[in-house]
Amino acid sequence: MRKFNFSTGVSTALVAMALVTGLSVPVDAAKVDKALSQSEVTKSGVTFVTAAPTVSVENVADGQVATSWKVKISDVPAPVKDANGNIKESFKTRVLIFDKGDRTKPLNGSSTVNENGTIVYSDGRVFYYDDDLYDSAERYQTTFNGSSYTPGQKEIVAFLFDAAAYQAAEDAYYASTDPNKVYPDSDEYWIASAPAEITVSDEASVYTSVTSTSIELSLNSGSINTGYEIYRKVGKKYQQIATVTSDVYTDKGLVSKTTYSYKVRPYYKDVKTGAVTYGKEGYVEATTKGSALNVVANVNKKNKVVLTWQKVKGAKKYEIYRRDTSSYSSEVKKGEYNGYATYKKIATVKKKKYIDKKVQKNRNYVYEVRAVIAKDKKVKGDKDAYVKESVDASLNFGQIDVNVSYTDANGNATVEWEKVYGAISYIVEKKAYDPATKMYNWTTVQTLPASATKTTLAAEVAADTDGSVVSTTTKYRIKAVSAAGNSSAYTVDVTKKNGNVESVTATATANGIQVSWTPVAGAAYYKVYRVKTSALLNNKDIGAYAVQHGSQVTEYVGVTTPVAVDVAAWNAAVDASVAQQKVDYAAWDWSKGDFDYSKYLDESQKLNAKNSYHYQNYAYAHDTFTSTSILDYFGDIYSADDGSMSIKKAVKGADGKANVTEWSYSYNPVVEDANVLSTPEDGRPQAGVDYTYYVEAVMATAMTADDYAKDNNATVSIVNEEAYNAALAKYNEDKAKYDAYWAATSEERENMTIPSYPDRPYAYEYQEYVPLNAASIAARYTTQLVYNTAVTGPKASNAEYLGQAVAKNGEGNFKNVTGTTAGVKKVGSASVTAVQPIKAKVKIKSIKASKGKVTLKVKKVAGADCIKIYRSTKKKGKYTVAGIAKNNGKKFTDKGVQKGKKYYYKAVPVVKNEAGADVEGKASKVKAVKVK
Repeated sequence: MRKFNFSTGVSTALVAMALVTGLSVPVDAAKVDKALSQSEVTKSGVTFVTAAPTVSVENVADGQVATSWKVKISDVPAPVKDANGNIKESFKTRVLIFDKGDRTKPLNGSSTVNENGTIVYSDGRVFYYDDDLYDSAERYQTTFNGSSYTPGQKEIVAFLFDAAAYQAAEDAYYASTDPNKVYPDSDEYWIASAPAEITVSDEASVYTSVTSTSIELSLNSGSINTGYEIYRKVGKKYQQIATVTSDVYTDKGLVSKTTYSYKVRPYYKDVKTGAVTYGKEGYVEATTKGSALNVVANVNKKNKVVLTWQKVKGAKKYEIYRRDTSSYSSEVKKGEYNGYATYKKIATVKKKKYIDKKVQKNRNYVYEVRAVIAKDKKVKGDKDAYVKESVDASLNFGQIDVNVSYTDANGNATVEWEKVYGAISYIVEKKAYDPATKMYNWTTVQTLPASATKTTLAAEVAADTDGSVVSTTTKYRIKAVSAAGNSSAYTVDVTKKNGNVESVTATATANGIQVSWTPVAGAAYYKVYRVKTSALLNNKDIGAYAVQHGSQVTEYVGVTTPVAVDVAAWNAAVDASVAQQKVDYAAWDWSKGDFDYSKYLDESQKLNAKNSYHYQNYAYAHDTFTSTSILDYFGDIYSADDGSMSIKKAVKGADGKANVTEWSYSYNPVVEDANVLSTPEDGRPQAGVDYTYYVEAVMATAMTADDYAKDNNATVSIVNEEAYNAALAKYNEDKAKYDAYWAATSEERENMTIPSYPDRPYAYEYQEYVPLNAASIAARYTTQLVYNTAVTGPKASNAEYLGQAVAKNGEGNFKNVTGTTAGVKKVGSASVTAVQPIKAKVKIKSIKASKGKVTLKVKKVAGADCIKIYRSTKKKGKYTVAGIAKNNGKKFTDKGVQKGKKYYYKAVPVVKNEAGADVEGKASKVKAVKVK
């Protein structure tokens, strides 16, 4: 980027050009006006002419929305090649993405404001002309994936390095005699293209889980979103029924054996601007009837296929179909293959079992079982419904056909398969580790009879003779055995698990969510994961909810409200210290030793007056915990560069090991405001969003001092003082002889031997690496720096920024991980919000039934965003949302009713929280009406 500041006296044409290119108005208008239009530079004997590049985008669509964009850069000068066709010089290009209208910070790079007020960009997609590409059209192009960016309008800008302007600036630098001259920054010399606009959008996908009176919608958009608007179809139109920030919504109080249609629209709310971007709708239909079939096929002793299944709720009969024709694909056109299969109904039964006796050896069969749920004659327009499931059966000898494979809470795997035709037995082999040879060998661990269709494989930990863990995953293979030989192997990897966490609780506090959990015996440390609340899958195989690895939670210990840095005062303190250092240096008595610069600040510690800063607002951060309770903080995080601790002075002890007597610290507690962590894209939680927390316990052992010494090369360089002093004494002796010789008279030198000038020894020549003792190792590898949030202002000694050190509990402080817990028996969910439910009472002023509809009037409620209307067929029954009424005191019409039925209604005032989700108040009194 070229330097750009807003200034007066700049031409209107230049202002217009700056807006098009995305650059602000530059200081030196005449100079930069030429540079932005075109520049010339001679390199390798060829004159380049550089002008603003051109960027274009091509949508790569998936479904309703574009999911990625192919970006092409044109108008880039051709490279210079030598006689052999090798590239000698080529131009560098960069592509950055911005939120539309905001060039302060690229979404795929970084930016800073220098002392001239120039926004300088770095990173992004940087690439050169690549002569190795097969297709020349692919040069200077790249692809951006929309899922990496927040929804909304974006601008893609291409930049071309302005070699001409940069060379001119460089020449000017070398020609200048100004003692304060500054070498030009290459990051400031880029020519920007006009932006190409794209719109990043979401598309909702919806899955359902039904009961006889409810439908659970599992929501997903495949991208970054804040929440969803839920609509249910009433007649020919969709009526909004809810806005949620969780990934699950349950529509309750529905009518059994009824089909419902839903529309779901995802939205994203920018936490900085408040702007809301809506995605594409997802649609789904579900019927409140039925249940799972879980069909299983086995070959019995008479070589007949036995089909069994579970009873389906509401099903009166089951239809059995068998595939009678299978036509494999012979061609493909536009991605479509011409293969197909046909099925023939072979039976209709009322039981949960069917035996197909009309099968032949050496053939494979495919069956489909359909549970028929008869239509409800009382419901107008209802039709028969089907729950269907397919299953394979083989009368060929071969690899086992696995029906299911599942693990328990300890990782032990159970494998169930269909009986293999022609098998006389089965063997199970394990790839066992031999610590003596450090090799893996296949060993038979089970021999099963021909009737076997199930086995359990133990999860184990492989370890060396010293107890160090080699692997927590064991590989097994299962083979069918016949008189002619063995089948190919079915392979299973089994990973060690260590039970479940009993309970996790999540409690909203004033500034975050306090997450606590029950301790797990033998756990070395814990990890905590945060996910948007979604449909819970109760895994009965492990007896818990399996851990969902969403965002791993970092705890910011000692977090507090961030304090702004007084940049002027900070820089004044630096200037004063630098000035004092010059005075003290001039007056220094060198007989007292070397001058101590460490007591003073230096120019590099000054802050850019064009920027705003805050101090780090927490003591330290960690994401692995030995405690059983942490705070997931919801406020902004100002995270400075990690402090470092190095050895400043160490002495060698009698045991031959080094003891550190003084440490050197490095810490910078100041954070530029542009780098604050505040959005969900930064991994931060968002107020108003419902979150669920999972905890994973890790079984391991703590590292010892010997472990750190071995794994971290825990040594320090120490001068061998004895050897160095002896060498120094010898040098002084030889130097004295040398000086004495040349101080003697010529007559005296006639009787003296001419000495050589001795080589002076230096301390670094006598350095040796000495292992640290246990206390020094513990200080370096098991403690972490803690920032004192009460300290402000620049400090000459970094140690002044630090508080009391605390134990470090990172993963690097443990070894020999033998497994993790599998799940959580009781998860915790919570949401942080400052929005409270409406306390004002809501009243249904009137309710009236007419042909096929009910009309209500609800009194306007102060402060409410809308009014939810709930309906039920029983006064104390389950209520479903009939729709959402505007909070304007006008009528609401419910068309989702049936003639002759009596309905009960109640109204609930709703306000929107920080994320746009519904916060419901108290319901009104119930009113009833019978539809005519």
